[in-house]
Amino acid sequence: MFRSMFATFFSNVVIYELIAIAVVLDFWFTKNITGKKMLGVRWYFENDEYGT
Repeated sequence: MFRSMFATFFSNVVIYELIAIAVVLDFWFTKNITGKKMLGVRWYFENDEYGT
């Protein structure tokens, strides 16, 4: 009885962690790689001496 309960609990935790990691990697990939290649979007700004 307890064995199946712990196995179910730990499998749910592992699944939750894998989904969380996948969401983080998706956000990072979209922000950094796709944004730079498709749109030229950067998360930092380069200003010259005139402020533009």
